Amino acid sequence: MGGAADSEVRVGDIGAAESDLRPSGRAVFAGRSVNVQSTGGYIAPGIAVRIVSSSRFVTEVQEADACSG
Repeated sequence: MGGAADSEVRVGDIGAAESDLRPSGRAVFAGRSVNVQSTGGYIAPGIAVRIVSSSRFVTEVQEADACSG
């Protein structure tokens, strides 16, 4: 069901955009494809992304480099 992805990903997980994120699309984390939304605009397929927030309805990501300190 739709809520299953929430238990499979966590804030801080790093994956890769599977599709264009304009700002929504799909990203892969540990082999699982997840519906996500970019907090910073367009992200091209293949770009590393990090989960910055996750709720029942939305998993938000940013480019992994934008999150690094």
